[in-house]
Amino acid sequence: MSTLKSHLPETWRDATFELLTQYATPLRHMDESYVQSVLTYIITGDNPEIVATLHARNDNKGIELTGNMGDYRWGSSDWGLSKEVKKDKNRCVTARGNLYNHLFERLTPEQIVRYAKTMVAITCEKNNPQFHDSVPVWFAYLLSDAFRRVNNPNEMAVKKSWSLVNLLTLLQSEDADESTGIQQILGAFFERKNDSSWYNDGMLHICELPDFKDFLATHQALACDFLRTLSARGQVVFLTYLKKQDLSHADNAVFVSPAFTALVVALALSDKKTVRELATPLLGGLGNEQTVSHLSEFLSNGTSKERTNACDYLARLGETARPILQNALAQEKLKSVQTAITNALARLDTAEQAGDTDIELPPMAMPEIQTLSESIHKILSENFDLVYERYQKDAEEEQACNEAHKGDKNYYKSTWRQHGFKSFAKINKESFIKNACDALKGNGKNSQFNRDYLKEVVNFNKTISNLPEFGLYHALLLDTHPSHHWVNWDDVFNFCKPEHWQDLELRQFVYYLEQVGFGSEKANRLIAENYLEGRWSSLSDFIMDDDKIYPFFVENPEFLEKAFGLLPNKSDNRYYGFTAENAINILGKFPTLPKIFIAPLLELALGNQKTLRFQS
Repeated sequence: MSTLKSHLPETWRDATFELLTQYATPLRHMDESYVQSVLTYIITGDNPEIVATLHARNDNKGIELTGNMGDYRWGSSDWGLSKEVKKDKNRCVTARGNLYNHLFERLTPEQIVRYAKTMVAITCEKNNPQFHDSVPVWFAYLLSDAFRRVNNPNEMAVKKSWSLVNLLTLLQSEDADESTGIQQILGAFFERKNDSSWYNDGMLHICELPDFKDFLATHQALACDFLRTLSARGQVVFLTYLKKQDLSHADNAVFVSPAFTALVVALALSDKKTVRELATPLLGGLGNEQTVSHLSEFLSNGTSKERTNACDYLARLGETARPILQNALAQEKLKSVQTAITNALARLDTAEQAGDTDIELPPMAMPEIQTLSESIHKILSENFDLVYERYQKDAEEEQACNEAHKGDKNYYKSTWRQHGFKSFAKINKESFIKNACDALKGNGKNSQFNRDYLKEVVNFNKTISNLPEFGLYHALLLDTHPSHHWVNWDDVFNFCKPEHWQDLELRQFVYYLEQVGFGSEKANRLIAENYLEGRWSSLSDFIMDDDKIYPFFVENPEFLEKAFGLLPNKSDNRYYGFTAENAINILGKFPTLPKIFIAPLLELALGNQKTLRFQS
């Protein structure tokens, strides 16, 4: 063993050997000899026949023993495994996770490749992630296992030795030339043609590797050419990554380079709707001059579909596009494209005639927030005792009912009220009252405070919510957790009287959210989500008057621009998104239509969606 160990890099040699041993140990449940053979092959390259031997088993045993090693999709199950096997499996999973931390310092490139090949053999290639066709199976296994199967995205900080340069070295050690290796890396990072959209962002944190953007900048021509060849699903995954980047930031300069601008424009003109919908908003973050240049090129030399789509995007750019469209109309021979160009010019005429009138807004009335009196301490104490008594009474009644039906086989013995009482009885009253008072005064920063019973105690008999100084601010404090992710407006409005909120406008709601701890950007975003996304218990179910809604969107037009696809929407929510339909409803509340929205509205009015055509 010591001789075998000596072939490992000196850094963490003993620890690395131990991790490799834990990785191979579950194989003893197949054949005791496999453990030593796999270790020898990984470390020295001897016993290469073990790869073929394991692969030839063609069963699921290796998958079960290693916790679904290399799989990109769902997790594994311990069902049917003995305690001893489970222990070995869990140690194997943990060992792989620890091995990947500083992997390139623990093993040589050749050892890493051999390790990855044993993963393929042990699972008989049945967990092949099947990324891009050009990606070697061992490479797909390595990335999928390291960045999807055993490691959390939040653990990227410990993968300091991982880099695209090191990944390219691995591929070149297997005789891939540089251009092929680059394509294989990008294919593994983004191609998901065999997976549903559920997995679009399953491994995107791999793009956080420190040299990712520098790598793209160095090889941008090759990278952009290759990304154009991905399937629609692969292009969607790439665009999902790109939409989360701030294109105005210096660190993202590569994505506004001529090569990447041309790529995004090409994807925005794609014949695949899902690709177009993600790429189109990104055009707003690119340089106008470059975007116009590439659109003009497609208008002259693209396919008929690309030329038609280019007309729509050029019309959004205003008068800059007029000479380009007029010149194209004189050259165009295809009638359908001629019609598209004529419609685009007509939209420019309409926008020009409309002018651009500023909407004058009344100043926002600053809401008044009152401080609760010291009497809340006494009220909370009394409420706590009353809630305790109610839980106790319910538990005793449940216990008595169970006793009365003792021996009755048709009776279901209930214990949930007794469990509820036991849970409440464990609370330290003094600590709870202190934390509850702090929460109601806006000082509730204790993230360890169990807030499960806070609303129940505070709202008991409405003794606190009936205090004259209690208002929307305090109701929001009750409903929002220190992490401040969202608000259940139905709950909030149940805590306070209608006169506390029914006459407020959206800008005032933003003010209240800021006062309870939401940052300004998050508060504005949260209000916009309530009107541009379709969610239950939304603020839009309660505040509906035009004059309470439109001032907020006049001051924050970027949310409407995102809904129309003029700007990228960085939301991570896979179920909800800003919709053009909701944006049209909001614009209907404006006293006059801002010029910036005329082009997208005309585009929808002449489009294929009947509902949006009518609304526009």
